[in-house]
Amino acid sequence: MLYTKSEAVDEEKIVRFYISAGRPQNLSSIDAPLAHGTSLDWGPTQPHAGRVRPAVVDDSLLRRWKDGCLKEHGGTCDQEFMTGRVPRLRFVDVVERCIVEAAPDTVIWTALSYCWGGPQLHSLQRKNLDDYRVPGSLTDRILPQGIIDAMRVTRGLGERYIWIDSLCIIQDDEKDKLELLAAMATIYAHAVVTIINAASDKVVEGMPGTSRPRRAQQVHQMKNFWLVESLDPVHDQWRWERGYLHGTTWNTRAWTFQEGLLSPRCLVITQDQVYWQCKTASWCEDSCWEVPADKAIYRHYSGSNIMRRLTDRTEENWLTLYGDVLEAYSKRGLGFESDRLNAVQAILDVLRRDGEDGYFWGMPRGHMEMALAESFQNHRKSRRECEAMFMGDGNEVQSAPFPSWSWVGWHGVTNMKSIDTLLGGRLGLKFYRITSGPGLEALVEAPFVGPERDFSPFSYMKWEGVDDDVIGYPRGLTHAIVD
Repeated sequence: MLYTKSEAVDEEKIVRFYISAGRPQNLSSIDAPLAHGTSLDWGPTQPHAGRVRPAVVDDSLLRRWKDGCLKEHGGTCDQEFMTGRVPRLRFVDVVERCIVEAAPDTVIWTALSYCWGGPQLHSLQRKNLDDYRVPGSLTDRILPQGIIDAMRVTRGLGERYIWIDSLCIIQDDEKDKLELLAAMATIYAHAVVTIINAASDKVVEGMPGTSRPRRAQQVHQMKNFWLVESLDPVHDQWRWERGYLHGTTWNTRAWTFQEGLLSPRCLVITQDQVYWQCKTASWCEDSCWEVPADKAIYRHYSGSNIMRRLTDRTEENWLTLYGDVLEAYSKRGLGFESDRLNAVQAILDVLRRDGEDGYFWGMPRGHMEMALAESFQNHRKSRRECEAMFMGDGNEVQSAPFPSWSWVGWHGVTNMKSIDTLLGGRLGLKFYRITSGPGLEALVEAPFVGPERDFSPFSYMKWEGVDDDVIGYPRGLTHAIVD
C-alpha cells in the first residue's frame, strides 16, 4: 500500500490529501480496549496513513494518548527540573462541580491554557469563594462554554481535577494572585496534561469537537484508491519554525507562552483536530502517527526548539537561550501590561541553572553586564508607564514603576546581545540594589570576570583595523585607559 501526500488547488485554498490504496481507517471504529496490550496498540496500520476523524472528539482516543505516554515513555516526559511544590492549591472538582483545596502531592490534575477574551464574570472573588466551595455550585449557567468543555475533556481523560486560573486564583485579592503567579511553573509542570484551547480567542466560545461539531473531513473514493483530507495545516517548508499554531490568537498571548512551554504533556485543540504533544512524541487525529520511534513524526506546536533547550540541563549557550526566550516572549501581547514580568517569571525560574543567582527585574543577577548591553530591534520603543505589583520584604503587596534599565521597562521586541560578543569577556563589575533599610545590597558578591568561553586570543582579540590593545583588556584584565 502506498501512502503519500498530494495537493489539490482551487481558487480559495490549498487542500492536502493522503493517498490510500484501501479504505481509510475511521477513528470511530477503532476497537482496542486499554485492558489488552498497550494503550497504543492500534493493530495493523500503515505508518502515517490518513484516517477519518469523527465530528465529535472521541474521549477514548485522548485517554489512550495520555495513558500511552505515561506507560510507554518511562517518565521521560516528566518535567524533572521542577521539583518544588506549593503547600496547597485550589482545583476545580469536575465531578462535584466545585472548588476544592488540596496539597498538590495528594492529587493528579489537568490544567487549562486558553484566551480570556474579555472580563471573566464567573471568576473567583472573595465574595463568592465560600459559595464556589459548595458541591454543585459551578453550574453550566454561570460558567462560560470554554470552561465547561475543558471540564468535560478532563472527565474524558479519566481525571477529576483541573486547574483554571480564573477559578483557582482569587481575582480581586492581589496577595493571592502574586503568591499563585509565583507558583505557575509548578502548576503547569506538574499537571498530568495541559489542555490548550487554541481554537477560540474567547472563553465564552466552546471547543470544536466538544460542544460544537467540527466540519466534515473530505474523503473521496477514486477508481483505484482513496483520498483522505489532511487536517494538518499547510506549512511553508522554509518556515518550519512557525508550527501548526502559527496565526492563532493563543500563540500571540504572553501568558500562554510559559503555560505551553512548561507543560510536560499537551492536548492541543485546534479548529479541525486535536494534537497530542509530549517530549517524546506528537500525535494527531487525522493520521497514524502512533508509530515506532524510528518512524515517528515530531512537530512542536510552535515549531521552535526552545522547549527542548529550556529543559536540557546540559545546554551550554545559556546567554543565547535567555536572549531567545526574551525575544520570543516580547512579541506577545498582554491584556494588562502590569503583568509583563509576572507572565514570564516561571520561564526565568526554569532558566535558572544550578549555582545561578536569580533575577532582578527580569535581568540575571550574575550576568548584569551582558543584560545591560542589550540592544533593541525597534529603536522607537516607548516606556512602559504602568506599575508592577510584587511581594515586598515584609510579605506585603507593593508596587513600583518598571525600571528604564531593564528590558521589562519598554514596549516592543527585546533583542539581547551579550557583551562577550563585543569584548570577548566581562570586567567583573559589581552592581547593588537600594534596600528599604540602611545600606546597599550586592546583587552578586563575586561577579564573573574574564572571557565567557575559552576563546583563542586570535579569535576575539584580533579584529581587522582595530588596535590590539583596545581589544585585549578582557583577556589580561588590565588596561591603561581603564586602570
